[in-house]
Amino acid sequence: MQPVTSISDIFGPATLISPIIRDEVRDILFVVLVQVIQLIIATFGIFSNVINVNVYAKMGYSETSSITLRALAVVDIIAEAWLLMVSVGYRSMYDGTASCHCRCR
Repeated sequence: MQPVTSISDIFGPATLISPIIRDEVRDILFVVLVQVIQLIIATFGIFSNVINVNVYAKMGYSETSSITLRALAVVDIIAEAWLLMVSVGYRSMYDGTASCHCRCR
């Protein structure tokens, strides 16, 4: 499996935006969207879900809706932690410097 070196490796050589902007600009935009926006969304989501978990814990376990919403917040924290790890570690995967135990190169 070859490392991803450009967006063309993911979407193929011909896309609809390829004649409009250069490949280098498109690659930079893709990295910015993946890293920066996912990092912001994941960080905000983790903090807001931690607040939700604390609020629902203070409400108690008498209502099933508070138990369900607390469980949803916990699962969302796990999903956003995964998104945060992907957005932070994506650059090393993108430029081929990620260390792996397989023969990728």
